[in-house]
Amino acid sequence: MQKKYFYTIIFLGVLFVCVGYLFLLRFDAKINRFVRLNGINNNIFASFLTLQAPKQEQPVKPSFSFCDLSAISAQSFLVQYLNANGKKQTILERESNKKLPIASLTKLMTYVIVKEFYGNNKNIKIVFPPSSSNLNTTTFEGEQTRDINDLIAMMLVESNNEAASALSEPMSEQGFVSLMNLKAQQLGLQETYFYNPTGLDPRTTGLPDEKINYSTAKDIARLTEYLLFHYPDFWRISSQKEYVWRESNGKLYFFKNTNLLLEDDSLQIIGGKTGTTERAGECLMTVSRGKNTNDFFILVILNSQSRFADAKILLQCAKENELVLNNEDAK
Repeated sequence: MQKKYFYTIIFLGVLFVCVGYLFLLRFDAKINRFVRLNGINNNIFASFLTLQAPKQEQPVKPSFSFCDLSAISAQSFLVQYLNANGKKQTILERESNKKLPIASLTKLMTYVIVKEFYGNNKNIKIVFPPSSSNLNTTTFEGEQTRDINDLIAMMLVESNNEAASALSEPMSEQGFVSLMNLKAQQLGLQETYFYNPTGLDPRTTGLPDEKINYSTAKDIARLTEYLLFHYPDFWRISSQKEYVWRESNGKLYFFKNTNLLLEDDSLQIIGGKTGTTERAGECLMTVSRGKNTNDFFILVILNSQSRFADAKILLQCAKENELVLNNEDAK
């Protein structure tokens, strides 16, 4: 009798398993049919029907802190973080692709052309004021032979327009400007065009109003990156708070740097360039060193009413978030 009950229990157990299996098959078939008819991703159902292992809690990563940029007057700006490996991140921007007049930021390209096409020439013969400059005022007068490096320093430190124009004279201003535009194309500065080597407004240089040097914050940042990788001398010169030019007769000329951010050591400015005209407003390109020696913040500001105030806000925000940027680099 006990044996009979035993077999009965076994039979019922097997029957229960079989019925349950058939039920699951039918249920699965209905789900698949529903999925096919409704175009639903089957992975959604799989996630419900499959037991999931509990997720391990991830460490909390620092997040980019909010910065109040409401006081920024610049029409366009860009802040990029460039690490020692050449990895670049855009941190903050406003209309960074908008084409705008760039004033004396033009002289960044003037410097590049002088360095790449004048070779080892140390001195050039020039006439002050340069014939192509149309400048009404002059620092020097008459025909002179000048050290190219002195003219470069005048151009970068004080943003001297006579020096920039004089540097274009040996190959004619028109030929020099053609090389500037050719180099812009080579560097991929697709929204950049030059009409003169100084950045002065057309009315000052005798050109039609529409012939004004223009670029974008993004293009200027790319040109800045080129200077960082290829021309350390640019940063040595442009970081000088003052440049002294000594004449052969002993007379001294003092040229003060127009980049007032150099006065604030906490910003760790390694150099840059200013620009100001009526049509361009206040412009600025500057680079600040990060916590690591070979990490940099590239800052470009176009058409500002107060470029140095804008720059301090933007750099402070960028530096406050440097830990976040370093964590991104580590990925």
